[in-house]
Amino acid sequence: MYPFTKEECFYRFETINKTDDTNKEGKMKGKCFNLIMLLLSSCVFLWGCSRIEIQKPAKDEVNIATPYTAVVRHTGCGTAVPESFKAWLDKDGDSPLEISDAFSYAQETWTAQDYNFPRGTHTLTARADVTTGASCVEDKSLAKRTFFVAPCADFVQAFGENFQLDPDTLTITYGPTVVTLHQGETKILRIPENSPYLVDKKLSAFITYSLRNTTGNHLKIQVGLQHGVPVLYRNFLAFCRPDVVITEQHKVLFADSSSPLPLKLVSYIDESPGDDDMTVFFRANLQIVIPPF
Repeated sequence: MYPFTKEECFYRFETINKTDDTNKEGKMKGKCFNLIMLLLSSCVFLWGCSRIEIQKPAKDEVNIATPYTAVVRHTGCGTAVPESFKAWLDKDGDSPLEISDAFSYAQETWTAQDYNFPRGTHTLTARADVTTGASCVEDKSLAKRTFFVAPCADFVQAFGENFQLDPDTLTITYGPTVVTLHQGETKILRIPENSPYLVDKKLSAFITYSLRNTTGNHLKIQVGLQHGVPVLYRNFLAFCRPDVVITEQHKVLFADSSSPLPLKLVSYIDESPGDDDMTVFFRANLQIVIPPF
C-alpha cells in the first residue's frame, strides 16, 4: 500500500507541500498523509511508540562542562538491540568522530560515563535498532543534540573587549608551508594550479591564533575569520579561569582574488557580522593567487 518508508514519507510530504501539487504528487501526498496519520494514531491508541532519545545533555543544556556523562535511552515499547548502537560527534560535518565505544549498555540505556568531550560546539548523533511487536510502532531510531563544550559551564557572554591576541600574529599553514601574518601586513601567496592543497580551486589551509582573556573571569565569545566579505568560519570559545590563553586552529578555504583582501579575526556581538557589531582582534591583507591570475 505504501511504496516508501516512514522517513521518506515525512520528507516527501514536507517537500511536496512546498512544491507544485501535480496530480501525481497529489496522490503521493495523500498516501503519505494517510501513512503519517496511521503512524501517529498507532502511537497514541496502541501499546505505544519506540523511541531512541538523548536524555543527557537535555534539550535545555546548551552548555556542558567536560568531562560529562552522556545518556541515550530507548523509551516506549519494544526491545533495543544493544550491539546495533552507534554514536558520533559531528556525524554530518567535515571531521566526524565515532564515539560508540565510550558508551556502556544496561537496561535499555547507553551511558558514556565522564566522557572527555572536545571543546567547542558539537552535535551528538545516536541511533539503535529496536525489536518491535505487532502493536508497537518504531517512531524514532535516531536522535541528535547540539551543545557547547568547555572546561566550565558558569561563564558569561563577552564581546571581545576583554581579549587580545597573544602573540599578535596569525599563522596560515598548508602542507609544509607556514606563513606568519603580522598586524597590518600585506602578503601575496602564489599557489600552483596543480597544488594538492587546492579544493575546488580554493586553498585549503589551517589558521592558528592564540587569544588571552585579560580578566581571568569565565567568559564566552564568538570568534570568526573574514577574508574580504565572506566569513570563512565562526566558532564559540569559552575561557575558564585556569585557561588564560586558548590556542585555536581551524581549517578554512581561501578563494583567489585579483588584489589583496582584508583578513580580519573578529568577535561578533550580533548574529549578522558587520563593522558596527564586532571587535577586531587582527587585521591584515591577504591575496591568494591561483592561475590564471
